[in-house]
Amino acid sequence: MGHHPGRPDRELAAALRNGEPDATAAVFDRFAPGLYAYACGFVAVSSALDVVYDAVWTATARIRSLRDEGLLRAWLYAVVRAECIRALERTGSALEYLPAADPAYQAASDVLDVREAVHLLDGTAREVVDLTVRHHFSSHEIEAMLGSAGDGRVLAHAQDFVDRAVPRVPNALGTFSLLPFTPLPAHLRGRLLAVQPSEAELLDLGRRLEPLDREGFPRRDRRAKRTVPVIAASIAAFAVLGVGALFVFPQAESVERPVLRPAAEPT
Repeated sequence: MGHHPGRPDRELAAALRNGEPDATAAVFDRFAPGLYAYACGFVAVSSALDVVYDAVWTATARIRSLRDEGLLRAWLYAVVRAECIRALERTGSALEYLPAADPAYQAASDVLDVREAVHLLDGTAREVVDLTVRHHFSSHEIEAMLGSAGDGRVLAHAQDFVDRAVPRVPNALGTFSLLPFTPLPAHLRGRLLAVQPSEAELLDLGRRLEPLDREGFPRRDRRAKRTVPVIAASIAAFAVLGVGALFVFPQAESVERPVLRPAAEPT
């Protein structure tokens, strides 16, 4: 599912700022499938529905906080991430990202092997890979959402690991793009439009987004994350689980990585 940021995002952000009647529904129609798929990487499907509903209305309440309207989509994802953190905190669950996919999708063996390799990365690396490959975010957008994790190093190490883990699949991370999103339930749009928060509820939604950084994004340090070196942890998991060949990969050198390409659908 591609995305072409720029003027359409700015126009939607301006519509939200101006309080245009159909702006919230337009934001939902444009971004909800990706937002829901992203939320499903953090929380259960039932919780993801509430997260997307709250996030869209939170964005409506706090759109004036966003400094660069061209980053509207990245900001909406950051709002979803913040809502997922809140949901996890309520249950005392750890913050961990695992890319979610349509359970009805019959994946080919190559796709399954690449998905297995991606799942062996640490949570931050899995998130960066998914945001890059399936959600089509640029490094600049990911850096706005995740800070230094979006500077390219995490993605380069992850790509190197997956290439080594599944050497028979060329452009392995590109193959990961074949995994379709978890389908967005059709009834969520009707709920969004039929059950609009009150002014007091909108105010509360806006307040709980804080603290914000200088660009208007939710602060990334609102909850401490366990940090695991992406390559070392992944190799150890690969060896323990016995997935693929049982050998230790050498330390990857800094090399110029090719641009990731979405894979062609298998025939």
